Amino acid sequence: MKDIRRKRIESEIQRQLGNIIARMNDEHIKHITITEIIVTPDGRYATVYYTYSEGVQIKQKAVENAAGYLRSKLAKAMKLRYTPALTFKKDSGYVKERSMDELFGQLDDEENN
Repeated sequence: MKDIRRKRIESEIQRQLGNIIARMNDEHIKHITITEIIVTPDGRYATVYYTYSEGVQIKQKAVENAAGYLRSKLAKAMKLRYTPALTFKKDSGYVKERSMDELFGQLDDEENN
C-alpha cells in the first residue's frame, strides 16, 4: 500500500472511529479520544492510540473488548477490501506532552507575577 493512500486511510479510520465512539453508550469507551492511527503497509492491522480526559477511569481491558465491535462498525462505515484488525494502546506521549504544557504554563505564570 502506498504511503499517501495509507495516510488517507489512517485519517479516515480516525474520523470514523471518533464518530462511532461518540455514539456509544459504554461509559468506558465514550470518553476516549483517538490521537493517532497507524496502519500496516498491507492494510490488515491498525494500531489505535488513544487518550482520555483527566478524572475519567478507562480500563484497557474494556477498550480491548470493544475492538471487535468497533471493527464491525468501521467495516460498515468504510468501503475497504479488508477492514484492519484494531489494536488499542494508550498514548502516553500525549499525556506527557499535556503535563509538560501545564508545567510551562506554571513557569510563565510565575515569571509574569
